[in-house]
Amino acid sequence: MMWFSYMDRITPEPGPLRRLQLTKCWLAILAVSTPIAVGLIAALNNWFVEKPSPMVFVIIVVLATTHLVISLAVRLKIEKHIQRREKIFSSVQRFAFFAPSIMFTLLATACALVGDTIWFSATPLFLFMQGSMPYVMELLGVAEPETYHRA
Repeated sequence: MMWFSYMDRITPEPGPLRRLQLTKCWLAILAVSTPIAVGLIAALNNWFVEKPSPMVFVIIVVLATTHLVISLAVRLKIEKHIQRREKIFSSVQRFAFFAPSIMFTLLATACALVGDTIWFSATPLFLFMQGSMPYVMELLGVAEPETYHRA
């Protein structure tokens, strides 16, 4: 499904824009495949019976955060490359875009102050929420839908 969702967003002309768009496509495919991969690894390692070490969770969170940062960087490079920065976003719109990261930071800070670790369980949810914000902004009409074919 992800492949078909991205095919109309990839320019047919070879070059750096096409490479960035293909990278974004493969990052999206990796993102939607991650839960299946983690589930398979969990089943193979019997994590449903024996809890994995905390280091496993740290590794998963670091990889997910790295994936999110790379994905957002690729998206920004694509936007810069096609120079569609005509629309200037307000402070409220920028705040809304980063709301999941801000909420997660507040939750993690509050948990750290009281010595709680619930923030750790909420990390995947907030990572996925932040990763979906470009699409939410398009849905709300704040950002234009991504279409890269030039007329």
